[in-house]
Amino acid sequence: HRSPRSAVQPLPMPRDNRALAVALRLMADPSDDADLGAWAGRVGASKRTLQRAFMSDTRISFSRWRQRARLLAAVERLSAGESVTRTALD
Repeated sequence: HRSPRSAVQPLPMPRDNRALAVALRLMADPSDDADLGAWAGRVGASKRTLQRAFMSDTRISFSRWRQRARLLAAVERLSAGESVTRTALD
């Protein structure tokens, strides 16, 4: 008998230092819309290196990881009582 999956699962974090730097910055500011190429320039890696790091370390793509990070941030804000409108606009 398997237990039901939790609606909110922890966000896997990359182990690669450059990908981790991207992940931490996105968690601090989930609204940052920079694409992976821009992030690569910021952390001194190639776009492909970051793509591989996210896939191998987290088992999900960068875009899926960012989407999940944004959803988790939104859930936290809504749980803290912020309005849906304010959360969505941010």
